[in-house]
Amino acid sequence: MHPDEIQLIRNARLLQFTAAGVDWVPTRDLPRELPIAANKGGGAEPMSEHIVALALAGAKRLFVEHASLKRGEFNQRSANRMLRGGVCAILGLGNVGVATARLMRAFGMKISRINRRGGSDEPTDWIATADCLDEMLRVADILVISAALTTATKGLIGARELDLMKENAMLINVARGEIVDEAALYAHLIAHPLFFAGIDAWWVSRCGTAASRWVTRVSTYRT
Repeated sequence: MHPDEIQLIRNARLLQFTAAGVDWVPTRDLPRELPIAANKGGGAEPMSEHIVALALAGAKRLFVEHASLKRGEFNQRSANRMLRGGVCAILGLGNVGVATARLMRAFGMKISRINRRGGSDEPTDWIATADCLDEMLRVADILVISAALTTATKGLIGARELDLMKENAMLINVARGEIVDEAALYAHLIAHPLFFAGIDAWWVSRCGTAASRWVTRVSTYRT
């Protein structure tokens, strides 16, 4: 939002956003008396299905084997993975996190969650605050990031946090790209061939545009 636009809405009675997240809006510069509404939870159900689709694509090697078939290679030896019995760790238990937990539980996964209050009315196998993030990362077979972008979550997942995860873990980010250090993820994907990243949100910082395109490609196909 441009500063000149803020002047145009000073007499508005309500500012309604159709997007779920408004972290890109300079809310501190808006009139204090102006009510602001967002579309929180509006895309929870379709987004949760998107998360499951990414998880299944990684676990069942869909893209990597499809690419092999296009080259005329038919691989019958590499085993795929089952979601059942694994741990789905969800960082951020808003509407998307809740909807995702319900679907993943139907696949037989155990649900671990972290949110700000360390509690939820939804069924869960383990829940805590961000102070216990390391503990959750160590056991996660799938890490789903659906937290809001704040000063506390920006850069929350970096090289140290990725190194705590299993060699064949899956990271799925449907929140904001800035929550994950992209240069660290780039390096981690190179160093850990079995690691999978399903990226719905990305940004370009230190590792440059070319590297970002490479990571996006690897994130799509690698298991």
